[in-house]
Amino acid sequence: RTLLGDSRPIRLGAVLGRKVATTVILPRAQTGESKMNATVKNISECQPIATKISQALAADFIRTEKLARILSLAIESGKNVLLWGPGGHGKSEMVETALQQVANQSEIFVQSFGEGMDEATLWGGLDFRALEEEKVLQYFPENSFLPKKFAVFEELFDAPASVLLALKDTLTSKTLRKGSQQFQMNTQ
Repeated sequence: RTLLGDSRPIRLGAVLGRKVATTVILPRAQTGESKMNATVKNISECQPIATKISQALAADFIRTEKLARILSLAIESGKNVLLWGPGGHGKSEMVETALQQVANQSEIFVQSFGEGMDEATLWGGLDFRALEEEKVLQYFPENSFLPKKFAVFEELFDAPASVLLALKDTLTSKTLRKGSQQFQMNTQ
């Protein structure tokens, strides 16, 4: 079973893999409303974004109409999207193509949660100077997804539970809270 039923987009010339990949988009609300108050708009209300995304996806993929609509609505309303399915179907590439229609590359952060993922990687790296000199565990959140407008998380279900719990806490509070270190999350 998939999010898109029988109308899954297929990358032209894609090599189908066996691994299940996961992508999550955390779009920033364009309307200024909080995520809880944002309403999903009719596709005609976000036609300029929907048209851009639809045309961009159609240039490289087939059967993308539903996905283009889903991504357009998510971006406009500030809602998250979870895509899952076998590796090699182009989920990540389609999401990145859609985001490039509405944001600069500098506003998009892509993080793989595959093998070797830990909290230090999630939060932008460990500050070894602070650890060695001050005996304090600090990160570089400015190098993480936190200051970005959009975040794409790949292979999310492959992450260790400790990383997912830390991510959940930050997504819920909208702030990285690690001891005395706090960093506001710009990604919505």
